[in-house]
Amino acid sequence: MVACANAFFATQFRRFGFSVLLCGSWARFAYWDRSGAVVSRRFQYTANFAPLAEFLWRLNHGSAGDRGVDVSVSVVPVSLPESQDSAVRELLGIGSSDPLYGYIVPVDTAVQKPKDAEGRPSSTAHRFYVGPRPAPKQCSLVEQRTRGFHVWDVAQKRVVFFKETWRLDSPGISTESAVYRELHSRRIPNIPTFEHGGDMSGLGTKTITHSFSKAWWCCTPNHKAHLPLVQHRIILSDVERNLSTFKTPTEFLIIIKDALTAHEEAYEYLGLLHRNISMENIGVTSEGRGLLMGWECCSLKSHDELLKIQMDKRHVLADDLESFLHVMIYTMARYLPNTMDIEKKNALLHIYDE
Repeated sequence: MVACANAFFATQFRRFGFSVLLCGSWARFAYWDRSGAVVSRRFQYTANFAPLAEFLWRLNHGSAGDRGVDVSVSVVPVSLPESQDSAVRELLGIGSSDPLYGYIVPVDTAVQKPKDAEGRPSSTAHRFYVGPRPAPKQCSLVEQRTRGFHVWDVAQKRVVFFKETWRLDSPGISTESAVYRELHSRRIPNIPTFEHGGDMSGLGTKTITHSFSKAWWCCTPNHKAHLPLVQHRIILSDVERNLSTFKTPTEFLIIIKDALTAHEEAYEYLGLLHRNISMENIGVTSEGRGLLMGWECCSLKSHDELLKIQMDKRHVLADDLESFLHVMIYTMARYLPNTMDIEKKNALLHIYDE
């Protein structure tokens, strides 16, 4: 049941979804979102088929949004102009027969006024981008909260980096877009340029399973409350490729040094702990310099919210630095020539891949 939910969230553009569990003559309904699941009481559908029939009827007649489909993503019905299509597909690595998908990202009008290709002010609250269908991740539903890839900016006619996150929604936690604005205002180096972004508004952009965590029938240990998640999208520029594409050992060390410099200054001047150092969150510019990205999990080093999120274990500077070390070990073991025999190498990589 969980594997099926993982599969349809990984392969479809979804904000939530439903499933039916049949066990002999008994059935249960399940509602899934990015923070968990709510399961109904069991009922004997062979004796009373009405609940199941009504559920299926409502599901069939509901709109795509009511069924949990992310309606902010859609197959682009009209292809790009012929003069752009092949060039855009080549830049994004999309095959000529593969469909293009349209993505909308909110514009933070308080920070910047959106403009069209000619530089004229635009009145829309969202910007439209065209890109590929992201490859599904082989991970659990909870781990599928973040994905990022390159897309084509239709208005500005350039390639940018699109990122979607299901972030923790709490007054004490800053949004990633707000963090980027703060990093840039303090001139922290080696950070991707933040274009625009924010929380998505509309049906299903916020999880609801958290609201049942204190119910008497909830199976969460000690009925421990957990925070809701909200869909958040941002657009970044300068991110050309990821860490695994480094070209030489020297470039690899430069990229890591740049990311460490960004982390050091963010910690020193803003008191920020990144809390999510990984290969995916170290980008590379076209000049081969490193960028530290993925700030959705960051928090102030003295913030009390850390105690709630980390299961009463405080995250400290040493944890971030240790993560940098593990990223270096894994990357060097996997992508650089070394003297390890194949058994030791596979054993080391297996530890990280777990």
